Amino acid sequence: MKKVICVGSATRDIFLGVNIEDKQPEKICLEAGAKIYSQSYREAVGGGAVNVGAGLSKLGYRAFVFARTDKSIAGKWIQKQIGKLKLKKNYMQQTGKISSETSVVISDAVEQDHTIIRSGDAVENFDLVKACKRFREKIDWIYLSSQKKNNLENMDILINFAKEKKAGLAFNPSSYQIENNPEEILTRLQEIDVVFMNLDEAMNLLGEQVGNYRSDDSAERSVAMEKLFDKYFDFSVKTLVVTDGPNGAWVGAVIKGEAQIYYLPAEEIENIADTTGAGDAFVSGFLASFIKDEGELEMSREMKLQRALAGGLANSSSVIMETGATNGLLKSSALQKRVKRILRGK
Repeated sequence: MKKVICVGSATRDIFLGVNIEDKQPEKICLEAGAKIYSQSYREAVGGGAVNVGAGLSKLGYRAFVFARTDKSIAGKWIQKQIGKLKLKKNYMQQTGKISSETSVVISDAVEQDHTIIRSGDAVENFDLVKACKRFREKIDWIYLSSQKKNNLENMDILINFAKEKKAGLAFNPSSYQIENNPEEILTRLQEIDVVFMNLDEAMNLLGEQVGNYRSDDSAERSVAMEKLFDKYFDFSVKTLVVTDGPNGAWVGAVIKGEAQIYYLPAEEIENIADTTGAGDAFVSGFLASFIKDEGELEMSREMKLQRALAGGLANSSSVIMETGATNGLLKSSALQKRVKRILRGK
């Protein structure tokens, strides 16, 4: 069983489903002073490290969570739920007076979108140096999700830790990192094995505008995406994955000196319950397929990338059919069936 460390947040997620009457483009609007009744209420554990770890665990990997909680009832609840997901929490920390991270997810039942209100901390006060020193086991991969003020220091710690452990390193930058440290992040990407971003993040990190990236003309969109990937290859990015929700996803790498980019459309889902955690599900589905195929010498690099891309899309499509970021995650056999179906339809 291969082992993966997942570094990032562990949260208590509270889901409220409402019908939003005030419609504005890309906004969920609530009337000030109003009393709004929720159609549904649900609590679940979440956070980038937990969600990706849960997806990998379900797909047959041993996932370790590097995150922090406090010692309150909420913190103990998060720790207990992580245990129920069969994640290894040996290296989680229960420290400090700052409250555990809590997210309130307000979902629009009509438009099938959501807004997340977050408080507390699971990342900033986690002692990564201490956790790495304590970790004596062999590790195959490390996944670094959203970080805050100490993000550059943590990146450098994990880059060196991955080299020491001879482990692969995957990374999904947070909006905080992209807004506050874009140049520093870009210079470090050459040290990362797989970089995950959604299209908006990929554009923002480079200071790009929308342009033709979302053009209705598929040829224009394809040319624009090739140019975007080329700009990242100029920073010596090894493997770049870019997602765009219902518009599908791309993966690119320089293979034998030539840039190769592959695209797959997203599966059409009629009954979307909740899009929370779709990105994390994609990451776990992609990584699980990518890591599994690493040892298959007869499989070409091109096929490995396409299978991993399909694995990400399959897992993401399954999660959005249920409420919560860890419900709907696929087991290995189910993922492989959907991967084959997606690749047949490309």
